[in-house]
Formats: sequence, structure tokens, C-alpha cells
Amino acid sequence: SVSKGGNVLLNVGPNGRGEFDEMALATLEGIGEWMRLHDRSIYGCTQSDFEAPVDCRYTQNGNRLYLHVMNWPMKHIVLKGLRGQVEYAQLLNDASEIYMHDEVHGQSMGEDALVLQIPIQQPDVEIPVIELFLKDR
Repeated sequence: SVSKGGNVLLNVGPNGRGEFDEMALATLEGIGEWMRLHDRSIYGCTQSDFEAPVDCRYTQNGNRLYLHVMNWPMKHIVLKGLRGQVEYAQLLNDASEIYMHDEVHGQSMGEDALVLQIPIQQPDVEIPVIELFLKDR
């Protein structure tokens, strides 16, 4: 929702006995754990003018661009329009560095494309987020 400039309000409340449903509690616990690791990609952010890759969404707060990866690809993510604009990239959940290249296996992905070399195995979070530190314009 944030990637489209929106907001989400969860409608959760107790039943007639004043108790929360087990599924609602499990959902809230999962959301809380994800937010503990990724809150920077949501709070204070809004949509970005950059075009996100397929199965990804961007949120942005100033010179921080956050790539939410809904479907973890194999080895690389190509970011169109970002070549030369990113200073550093890291996974938000554990701050591990993501290496950046201009090509994949010696082949250019386009003159304005940046290639992220990601781990083969998806991080152990529901939706991984890559934090991109944009250069000052």
C-alpha cells in the first residue's frame, strides 16, 4: 500500500467474550516481527518515481529506496534506471551487503540498468527488503 502512496488500517478486535481470535493473533505477531526488522521501509516512506522490477515494489524516504521482493529470483535482480545512482545496497533484515554490477555474465542489461547480485536462498522473512542508498543528486 505504501508503494502506491497509500496506508493500511487493520480491522482487528475482540470477539463477544473479549478475546482475540487465534488467527488474528498469529497474523498480528507475524506483522509485528516483520515490522521490527523492516520498519524503515514503511514509516516515513511513500511511493517512488522509479519503476520496480516484476514482483517487486519500491518505497522511498529521501535518498533511501527500499525494494520489497515478493518473489525471490535466482541470483540477480535488474533495476532499470538506477545505474550510477546507488552508493550501497544491503538486506534490511540483517544488514548484509548486496553486491552491484552493470552486467550479468558479461552481458549488459541496458545502459541505465543496475544489477543486484542476491543470495540464492531467500532470507528467512516473509517479504525481503533491500535498502538502496541513493547518491546525492
